[in-house]
Amino acid sequence: MTKAAIIGAGSLGTIIGALMTKGGRPVELVDTNIPHVEALNQNGARISGEMELQVPVRAITPDRMQGPYDLVFLLSKQTANAQVLTHLLPHLHPGSLVCTLQNGIPEPSVAAIVGADRTMGGTVGFGATWERPGQSRLTTRAEVVRDFAFEIGSYGASHPLLLVAQEHLECVGHTPVLDDLMGVRWSKLLMNATFSGMSAALGCTFGEVLDDPVAVAAVIRIADEVVRAAFTT
Repeated sequence: MTKAAIIGAGSLGTIIGALMTKGGRPVELVDTNIPHVEALNQNGARISGEMELQVPVRAITPDRMQGPYDLVFLLSKQTANAQVLTHLLPHLHPGSLVCTLQNGIPEPSVAAIVGADRTMGGTVGFGATWERPGQSRLTTRAEVVRDFAFEIGSYGASHPLLLVAQEHLECVGHTPVLDDLMGVRWSKLLMNATFSGMSAALGCTFGEVLDDPVAVAAVIRIADEVVRAAFTT
């Protein structure tokens, strides 16, 4: 059986870990938040909001990791990559695969530490909010998650565990393997720079931004500026 872990079991990681476990793909949820880890072990991972589910899971803090891991899904903050991946390295073997599901363009920084041949990436097509220790709220409709959960691809050469990673992620929802990972990466970054910024500024959800014509007009202007900036750098 594939030994897998999710590093960064926050809002998204909790939901992904719960659904992978429910789907018969056990995965260790690794997080530095001790009360959260304790709640996950005592009560299971609870999903609320657009899905109501509670699944027994195994959660640990990073100091309890015992590798080697075959497959690691990276959902921690990119700003902690150097520390997280340096800690992870001794828990990998030559054939391990690290799948970064972080926002932005994290693959180069991940590959610089674990190697391009052990790096893959993907975008997440749904949103979540961390509610309390042991619980995350799914903020995207369940049918959307089912149909558009992830898009993944290799960063270096195609890895033997790529399809295994796909099978794990399919427990959450549809996960196509792409030939052009960087293309979808830049498209998602555009979305993050527009809707994420606008929803944060207004204190609302993406859906509420779409329901407001003035906010949508502002998003279009931001998107135009992002595209212009990308072409001039």
